Amino acid sequence: MKRISLDSLSASPISDAVLQAMAPYWQEHFGNPASFHWRGTQARKALIRAREQVASFLGSAHPEDIIFTSDGTESINFAVQGMLMSPRRRGHQVVTSALEHPAVQKSIAACQTGRDPIQIAEIAPLPDGTLPTAAYEAAITSRTTLVSTHWVNQDLGTIQSAPEIVAAARSQGVPVFVDGEAAVGWVNIQIDRFSPSLFSCSAHRFGGPRGVGILYHHRRTSLTPMLHGGDQESGLRAGIENVPAIVGAGVAAEIATREWARHADTVRHLQRYFWEAVKARIPGAHLHGPEPGPTRTPQSLCFSFSQAEGEGLTLFCDLQGLEIHAGAACLARGGGTPPALAAIGVPPNLGRGAILVSFGPTQTVDELDQAIVILAKGVERLRSMALD
Repeated sequence: MKRISLDSLSASPISDAVLQAMAPYWQEHFGNPASFHWRGTQARKALIRAREQVASFLGSAHPEDIIFTSDGTESINFAVQGMLMSPRRRGHQVVTSALEHPAVQKSIAACQTGRDPIQIAEIAPLPDGTLPTAAYEAAITSRTTLVSTHWVNQDLGTIQSAPEIVAAARSQGVPVFVDGEAAVGWVNIQIDRFSPSLFSCSAHRFGGPRGVGILYHHRRTSLTPMLHGGDQESGLRAGIENVPAIVGAGVAAEIATREWARHADTVRHLQRYFWEAVKARIPGAHLHGPEPGPTRTPQSLCFSFSQAEGEGLTLFCDLQGLEIHAGAACLARGGGTPPALAAIGVPPNLGRGAILVSFGPTQTVDELDQAIVILAKGVERLRSMALD
């Protein structure tokens, strides 16, 4: 049985070009980048090159503003807590939203200590997951120390007006952190044009290996280190760098710089085809977030079927060779309504049935047709069980 994966958000194959670029740094150029001998120099040169490749992909002319971390979660924690714990912060209020990644929400919660806790102004989303720029403008006060937002919502696929939000906050002198995890590889990110204070993403989102996080840190932004030890990453993130994986991230960034627009067009076609076919084939399908189009990122769909619980449908599909994801992108189990869906008012009976499918540029229409047949069987089976 050939398996079909519609879970490319969490797992996707690495290209041969990336693997080949990484290979020498496992066995030949295995030196510590901090060392001054030949192998250390080769590793250090590789880090410099990867930093340049990632900066170019993100549209930054300043590679020194790129910090490598272990993943997107660490980058988010570093950005949020590093700002809120900075002695140079201007106040004790954070403007954020109900749709942020758990790493953002829990990072803010971790700073809720002391006699003067952080005050949170939470922006409410519109029914399609849009976060209005005007709401951010209205929430900012003289005590706002950080605005934390995202460019694309991982669960709903909604594309936010991140550049407008950044401009609104910066016009009032407030630093802005943008979570770009679900945007990289699908949105044209030109960091030097919209100039956030901080921006995070992960290499596996644009074809690199898992285990490499990226944090863009504008050089004039005060940031308190979270890891203490050596002087790696310009003294901001201690710990020996994962050179092979970072090299892979750099090569993936170079490839994505050339290919992202073509891949986005390909996947956008697949997304629209899949959703139209699902609606035609399976009654009671409910899409969460915007319809496929300019306000939705092309690589994923979140939807529910009435009278079909999400985890049960996921298990059924897995037995039939189809891999999909139940619930929220970063919450593997739980059975309840994903927080993002609850925030936009999705009722519990549909929230519990939410599944997330995601597409890659190598997907075929034939695979999608097979996936829809399996989904239809699964929904029919779960509905018949509910009637028994």
